[in-house]
Amino acid sequence: MISVIFDFDGVLVDSRPAIEICLTGSFQEFGIDGPNQFELSNLIGPPLEVGLTRFLTQRGLNLEVLTAIMTKFREGYAAKSIKNTFLFPGVREMLEDLYIKKIPMFIATSKPRYLTIPLVEELKIDEYFGIIQAPTSDGDEDKTETLRKLVYALSDTESLNSGRIFMIGDRDADIRAAQNNNVESIGVLWGYGTQDELLLAKPNYLAKTPNEVLQILIAE
Repeated sequence: MISVIFDFDGVLVDSRPAIEICLTGSFQEFGIDGPNQFELSNLIGPPLEVGLTRFLTQRGLNLEVLTAIMTKFREGYAAKSIKNTFLFPGVREMLEDLYIKKIPMFIATSKPRYLTIPLVEELKIDEYFGIIQAPTSDGDEDKTETLRKLVYALSDTESLNSGRIFMIGDRDADIRAAQNNNVESIGVLWGYGTQDELLLAKPNYLAKTPNEVLQILIAE
């Protein structure tokens, strides 16, 4: 038996449209040019507050505006994310197939819980997952800690004691978190991380499509 833990943004859902809309508006509110497309990709995945701190520092901007930008972003994102976040093509079919095969599935994400749960429910994928592990707010913890909490919560369950665990992620932080928690990893290439980024992190497997992830998992 295997168990599967999914990252959320960049693996299950394309949150880029919602994040781009809200970040652009937040920066415009303070007369600051927002991130370009490359910079935006780097912001999606890690805790947003961490990414924004790095972005503002690289731009030579005053970090005092960070709290104000984060507050404005949260206000906009909570309202707009539902209609601007979408499942990646093939994801629902992958989840349905794994669900039919009775493979336990979970989520470990850096997106705050108060933003994650409404999206999971709105996209109608909540039935597929057991525990959804997410921090209470932005920047609360890194991915290794989030995954550690999930693995610990599940450590007494039959599913984790009787087989292998896989972490599915699109960023190097996901792969490092898996390695730090003695979990096997599959890096996916349809998300926000580059192939070079993932190769440097050395996942156990790479997959170009959700169907390739499915094939890797059912072969185990």
